[in-house]
Amino acid sequence: MSDDLSLFGREEAILEESRVCLDRHSQALERACLIMNNEDCQRFEDMQGLVASYGKLLADYGRLYKQSSRLVNLSDRLQRRINETNQALLASQDQLEVRNRFIRNTFGRYLSDEVVSNLLDSPTGLDMGGSKREVTVMMTDLRGFTALCERLPAESVVMLLNLYFAEMVEIIAQYKGTIMGMFGDGLMVVFGAPQHLPDHAGQAVACALRLQLAMPAVNERAHARGLTDPLSMGIGINTGPVVAGNIGSEKRSKYSVIGNNVNLAARIESLTVGGQVLISESTLAACGRERLRVDDVMTANLKGIRLDTTVYRIGAIHGDDQPALPLPRDALTPVASHPIRFVSMDGKVAHPTPLEGHIVALAGDLFDLECRQELSLFANLKILPDEERDDREGGQYTYGKIIGQTRHSPHLYRVGITVCSPEMKALFDKLTPTVVD
Repeated sequence: MSDDLSLFGREEAILEESRVCLDRHSQALERACLIMNNEDCQRFEDMQGLVASYGKLLADYGRLYKQSSRLVNLSDRLQRRINETNQALLASQDQLEVRNRFIRNTFGRYLSDEVVSNLLDSPTGLDMGGSKREVTVMMTDLRGFTALCERLPAESVVMLLNLYFAEMVEIIAQYKGTIMGMFGDGLMVVFGAPQHLPDHAGQAVACALRLQLAMPAVNERAHARGLTDPLSMGIGINTGPVVAGNIGSEKRSKYSVIGNNVNLAARIESLTVGGQVLISESTLAACGRERLRVDDVMTANLKGIRLDTTVYRIGAIHGDDQPALPLPRDALTPVASHPIRFVSMDGKVAHPTPLEGHIVALAGDLFDLECRQELSLFANLKILPDEERDDREGGQYTYGKIIGQTRHSPHLYRVGITVCSPEMKALFDKLTPTVVD
């Protein structure tokens, strides 16, 4: 840089000397004009002075020519310096773009594109702390996947998850969701952070419906690879203020959202059975009820929440080219009453006292349970085999969840199956032909 400045200084000195030579040239021309216009002045001494002046002027021009040549050389050197600097800057820019692409491609496999962009493009992207903002949180979870993992080799479990996540991630990106985490077979997705999303609630519901509609394709791909157990997924959605930002320590942190509304989304997801999309009242209000097809309205007493929570089962978004799930079955096929024994579950712990009931209707992964004991909505059930044994292999129990109660009888409950053992599947196949007229 100092060499470039010295070049500019030498150019200015040469230009100043050029101006001096031009002034002398002008003075000599003025003297010549005076002599030529003065008819009385023919003295030889004046002509000699004129010749001497022109001789000096020629010497000045000679020196100016040499200095001009040096100036041209200096300008050429300066231009080469500028070209070399520009080439170096372009090379550095290319290297920077390659580095940024590498960072985005590498970290994009572990973080969402929005989070990576926030880290790279924002001056405060790495600052610890967060801000309060309104978002919609979506939680997904595969039903019965734990039992499935116990039956499959580890390689098959990983392949199945990769098939599932590959399809889910593509759809989530289309609806501008930010994946905050993959928890085993579950996903936590946020709409509205870190990038602002005007209709984050509507985008989340539309995305959830698309995810459910994609599950048959996931199962087809899995079946083509020899994995015959179909996957089903439950989705819970909630809208509300959260704290969003970089959480952790200076050595290790992650961009995430925290708050009661995140916990509520997880609680709502725990109420679902496979194929369902349940949303909170705040998400319904943010979307506008007139936009949605509400297939069911239920009230649940959720853990950690003082008041009862109303949840809505969503089947579609009204409008052209909007996702829509099949209408839920209103009535199942009556079958010959078949006795079963079951226990209710408190989290992962089964109640020690078995209860008795009868299967009186079924269709697909649903059945109607007649039971004289009072059962709670959303209660999880573990159905015991006909001959109870303590050494069930591979977790081959059938699990279900009470998803409704019929209006016709206070003792008739609708149960959605979350895990179906081969024994129970054989029983359903056996019962199905015995249709009651």
